[in-house]
Amino acid sequence: MNARLAAIYVLYDVIVGRRSLSPALAEQLDKISNPPDRGLTQEIVFGTLRYYSSLQLTIRPFLKKAIPEKNKPLAIVLYSALYQLLMMKLPSYAVINESVDAVKDIDFEWATGFVNGVLRAVVRHGDLTLKRDKNADHPIWLAGAIRSAYPDEAENMFKQNHYPAPVMLRVRRQYHSRDDYLALLHTNDIQAQAHIDNKDAIILTGKTNVADLPYFSQGQVTVQDANAQLAANLLGVQSGMRVLDACAAPGGKTAHIADKVDGITLTAVDHAAGRIDTLNDTLSRLHVDANVITADLRDTTQWHDGQLFDRILLDAPCSATGVIRKHPDILFNRRQSDITKLSAVQAELLQTCWKLLKPGGRLLYVTCSILPEENIEQVNNFIKKTPDATIRPLGHNRAISNKLGTLQFLPDKYGDGFFYALLEKQDHCA
Repeated sequence: MNARLAAIYVLYDVIVGRRSLSPALAEQLDKISNPPDRGLTQEIVFGTLRYYSSLQLTIRPFLKKAIPEKNKPLAIVLYSALYQLLMMKLPSYAVINESVDAVKDIDFEWATGFVNGVLRAVVRHGDLTLKRDKNADHPIWLAGAIRSAYPDEAENMFKQNHYPAPVMLRVRRQYHSRDDYLALLHTNDIQAQAHIDNKDAIILTGKTNVADLPYFSQGQVTVQDANAQLAANLLGVQSGMRVLDACAAPGGKTAHIADKVDGITLTAVDHAAGRIDTLNDTLSRLHVDANVITADLRDTTQWHDGQLFDRILLDAPCSATGVIRKHPDILFNRRQSDITKLSAVQAELLQTCWKLLKPGGRLLYVTCSILPEENIEQVNNFIKKTPDATIRPLGHNRAISNKLGTLQFLPDKYGDGFFYALLEKQDHCA
């Protein structure tokens, strides 16, 4: 499979078919054996998605009229080619020739002259630069929500979402200290640095295949964002406790909880077979034992044995607006109406988990969202409706502080966008 053609197929699946990027990309990458070509496909896909609206604006003067919706594949060919020319600075002859060939492959052979002419006109322009979309390539509703919630940080967030997130590792302490593993990476000429404040986290600063990292295949180190690693730390698990990881897939936080202390009973629940497969794969690679259950968490008759939990991690389904750098398809697949639906699910899950929590127990509510409706407003509403719920205030020097005592991280070079709130169930018998 040609790398550029593969990228066009992925982009079409995401933009037109509203398919999730990860499976769409994986499907096409499986057809490409050459690692550099696989990398080229990924770069074209991610970059075109990140700059899509700006690419539209930039190419518009070269079109006599707008491309009709029925010819959307042609638009995708042009936008992806423009990204390669302007942002990747790839040789124009290769970009144009392979883009024209791709038009034939997707059964638009009648348009080869059109695509060839537009791209050659772009190249003849010489000093063409990207015209920036006023909403920074975000949907209008999302750009407005970000500017409203974070007027001082919005522009930096928009900038962050145009670039890949740094790849971060969690070094498992039972095998290595963070500093010892960092030294091992440097010995192997792998560029990396210690995280600014997470004592288990390393940031990879150069390109490397994580599967080739020392002891990765043995499960002694794993890929996990530094801000995501806070979940296990904040939960405060102690030996002898019954712990529930609700909505547990893909399993990174489950494994981290298990690493924190011996002698706990750990239950991990998720609802979809595919997600459970991913969860089991993570636990297997890291040699972690947990009671994994496939069930709708809210239907406790399916799975709960009646015993309450000392600690619950609720990593709730959310808009994922804090991880757009890793999943730019969110810019296309997420709708404003989704936030209301997701907020209702989150509230229902909070109520369910609260009933499963022992008096004196703690529930850590987590999202990878930056939207207040899913985060601080959700927790505020829960506290108001739940007399035996109190907030245990959290603090962190990189998080946005608030009077309620929750943590809101925004995406930056030290981690993804995450929200944390630690709730404690009052024990009236104490």
